[in-house]
Amino acid sequence: MSQAEQEGSAFIVPEWMRWASDRKRLVLVGQRCRACGIAFFPKTARCKACYSAEVVEAEFGPEAELHSVTIDHTGTFLGRPHLVGQVRLDDGPFAQGFVDAGVDAEPAIGSRVDLVPFSVPALQGTGTLTTYAFRPKE
Repeated sequence: MSQAEQEGSAFIVPEWMRWASDRKRLVLVGQRCRACGIAFFPKTARCKACYSAEVVEAEFGPEAELHSVTIDHTGTFLGRPHLVGQVRLDDGPFAQGFVDAGVDAEPAIGSRVDLVPFSVPALQGTGTLTTYAFRPKE
């Protein structure tokens, strides 16, 4: 996604992601628990492990390891079959999202992926929005 595309497309869920300070990397916005140290995404009112309210905002990404991948054959959201996967971000939490690869080029479990911007159609054909996906490293 080019710089112009980055600036011209709104995030589908702005509370879940932002551009890093260098404006070159996308990061996910989650939390880290001050009580037990666990990291999680997306944000919640309390820690998912110890239920403490002592949680602080944290940024995660862009590097991760692929833990699972499947093909959404119905293609309901994108209008075509696509990959969906779960990753473990290097700096803590698990996250689920699109996998930016063809359904005929499914990456291997355990492979390295990067968090990247990913364009999706807006409702009622009113343009595109930006979400995130995980792209296999070359």
